[in-house]
Amino acid sequence: MPTDERVLGIPAAHLAAWGHFLGLRPAAPADRARLLDPAHFEFRPRRECETDPAFVQLIPYVVLTCRGRVFHYCRGDAGTETRLQSLRSVGIGGHISEADAAGGSDPYETGLRREVAEEVAVAAAHTEHFLGFLRDDRTPVGRVHLGVVHRWELTAEAAEPRESALAGAGWADLTACTAESPEFETWSQFVLAALEDERQASSLVHEVWEERGECTSYTLCLAGPRGDGHRAMLGVGARLLTTIKAGSWTEAMSAYYRHQGWGVYTPEPDWPDEPYPAEWVAEQRQMASDPATRDGGG
Repeated sequence: MPTDERVLGIPAAHLAAWGHFLGLRPAAPADRARLLDPAHFEFRPRRECETDPAFVQLIPYVVLTCRGRVFHYCRGDAGTETRLQSLRSVGIGGHISEADAAGGSDPYETGLRREVAEEVAVAAAHTEHFLGFLRDDRTPVGRVHLGVVHRWELTAEAAEPRESALAGAGWADLTACTAESPEFETWSQFVLAALEDERQASSLVHEVWEERGECTSYTLCLAGPRGDGHRAMLGVGARLLTTIKAGSWTEAMSAYYRHQGWGVYTPEPDWPDEPYPAEWVAEQRQMASDPATRDGGG
């Protein structure tokens, strides 16, 4: 985007009325509507905005995920934001142009869709989740930008970069990216931490068992009482290979296939990819904290 192009933002005073924050701040629908109220939208020349902390540019920040994995890339030399070059990122998006308001359309939503379409080719259906707002006023670039974070949960890892600025793009386990967090730009560090916290809070432990005989077989089941039925069918010589944490059966199966080297897991078309019930999570947490149940097996 040329530096003389007019970009969308809001007065810093409008943001300040919500209170100071650092990192990713979740927002209720009312707060989202208030901060993104078109009545406060302004378009100003980008070259002026980049050094004026009294005006905060709105940046849609779309994170692509799929069954516990996340799309990531490294910001290459072709990118317009030189302050972020060579850093890894999980965010897709950029500035909203005045052209996005043409025809009376919602400039934010129009710009969001345009930015994603320009940067990546997404060839899978997705469910969109609003995560909140990103702020880091400790740096010059952070002081003049406000990230608006959307997570697109894709039905398949079907996203490819369309711009050379997205170098080394690919998919990786969320946990692996979180462990490598220092390699990512600050906004991505905040997002990765939030996603990992969410995953940990809603995940169940699964067990991978191996039985050797005339032919080796493998079993994936839930840890705890809900996996007792599967474990009861295992032979005496079965051994526990590893454990997997996942928030749904589809996510668990996907991680299981990767662990086994079986390629990409494809669920049945009519299989519901739904998160595990909260009571299952609470039940397993209780079991893990109770020495009697934990040490008693099952």
